Amino acid sequence: MNTPFDIVIIGGGVAGSMLAYKVKKLAPELKILILEAGRDRSKERSEMALAFAASVVKSPISAYDKNADILLASPADVHDYYDPSSDIFKSTYLRTGGGTTWHWLGNTPRHLPNDFKLFSKYNIGVDWPIEYSDLEKYYSEAETEMGVSGNHEEWNNFIPGAFRSKEYPMPMIWPSYLETVIKKNIDGAEIEKAKITIRSTPQARNSQPYEGRPPCAGNSSCVPICPIGAKYDGMVHVRKAKALGVEIFYEAAVQKIETDLSDRLSTIHFFDWAHAEKTVSGSVVVLAANAIESSILLLFNRLAGGSGLVGKNLMDHPQGYGVGIFKEPLFTFRGPPTTSGIDVFRDGEFRKDSAAFRISIGNDGWSRFFRKDNPKKMDNLEFLIEEKFGDKDFVIGKKLKETIAQTITRIFRFSYSTEMLPHPDNQVQLGSILDPITKLPRPKLNFVIDREGDYNKKAFQMAGRVLTGLFQGLQVPEKDFEVQNDPAIFSGAGHIMGTLRMGKEPKTSVVSENLRSYDHSNLFILGSGVFPTACTANPTLTIAALALRLADHLQQLFKDRAI
Repeated sequence: MNTPFDIVIIGGGVAGSMLAYKVKKLAPELKILILEAGRDRSKERSEMALAFAASVVKSPISAYDKNADILLASPADVHDYYDPSSDIFKSTYLRTGGGTTWHWLGNTPRHLPNDFKLFSKYNIGVDWPIEYSDLEKYYSEAETEMGVSGNHEEWNNFIPGAFRSKEYPMPMIWPSYLETVIKKNIDGAEIEKAKITIRSTPQARNSQPYEGRPPCAGNSSCVPICPIGAKYDGMVHVRKAKALGVEIFYEAAVQKIETDLSDRLSTIHFFDWAHAEKTVSGSVVVLAANAIESSILLLFNRLAGGSGLVGKNLMDHPQGYGVGIFKEPLFTFRGPPTTSGIDVFRDGEFRKDSAAFRISIGNDGWSRFFRKDNPKKMDNLEFLIEEKFGDKDFVIGKKLKETIAQTITRIFRFSYSTEMLPHPDNQVQLGSILDPITKLPRPKLNFVIDREGDYNKKAFQMAGRVLTGLFQGLQVPEKDFEVQNDPAIFSGAGHIMGTLRMGKEPKTSVVSENLRSYDHSNLFILGSGVFPTACTANPTLTIAALALRLADHLQQLFKDRAI
């Protein structure tokens, strides 16, 4: 039976759930449905945390059951999900209620004013159809909704135009001892003609009790899961939306979408996990899956194709790292994976020729580092045994334990995430293998960094020089640090962006500045897929801000009966 709703939202992550909550709050009379392909795992947090603790291999997928309700891949085995003919795209995601915010890092910096006008300012990339000032109040609202801990004084107008109209809802997360030592030794140094300033990183985790959720207890396992729920995830707003009367269907994998004679989306066909077909309809349809899944659904149904850009301009934040051993104990692995960073290289005239980047200080050892001669991640213990001891100096027992303890307490890392320019040849296409849940083709990804020029390569080189300068400023001997600045062995940031660009012209974009499809008047698209450029900020806060902005727009459309 085709059940009618006012709004049908496809995807129950942070974008879809926050949109549903706010629209329902503004217009209680509207009937709203969320279709989520994954399951509700909200009552299994402790079990998943224990699964991670018991896992021999600690990775973003260790807490989750790949063979059950969550289909995802590790960076070392991305073809578990992507079509085997894909280029290596190293970022993955979760299919579950609440989406990938279950295992996101929790960092919530805002985009910078110049991020929205990259072409106008630096004659490269493209401009967004909106500016920082258009989104600022929604950034503040998103910070309140998610529960962001931050330092207002540090971030208010930290560069020209980056004003804040409200303070953060909570004080900043306290820095780890490691970060305070690094800040004491390096803050104020000049590297690459820039003054190094270490700032606290705004985070969607509680520094104090907030809306019934506890403060962060420093479990240091935020990726893949916060064991106590101090870190925000999309289920927070799924619960809020349900409390207001929003309906949500889990295990509802959308496949076919029909249109009527006026090209409005009419009937949505979805399958539950028993493969029973069901249908619904909505006056408005909001596609709020991630950039890859949304593109696959549109491509399969031949929707929103007027510009020819669906699936194109896929982006991530290609990352590099540096690891070192400090002269004294830093007591790594205490607190969240990172609470501080260096933001001075996120903007500047250099962006005309070289990508901007953001640096994080890591509390999680070397587990994210890739060796130059080995594309697999470095294991802390394996490295110490193979590199520090070697076959000739092999030791066991008490001496081994003492040496490892003395070294691991002193290890630390820097990581940097580079902005990536959009390119139409970096794209999502329909693959040749069917997804076992949605029965849609798995995504075939074409993805190459720096298809034209060396924008990211220059950023990796510059970041490598900066990290080398940081280690030298910290008086770390050359033999005790290593910097990875080869973009050929980049790592993914988990920031899947582009493929559904927003813009002012239907010939050059998929949706308008109000996220409305240029091809279908009742289709709206949410998520980082609509980002015209990658910028350098983690995308989740901007996703949330855009969802809250769209909620105001939809409420007004229904009020004016203009939908």
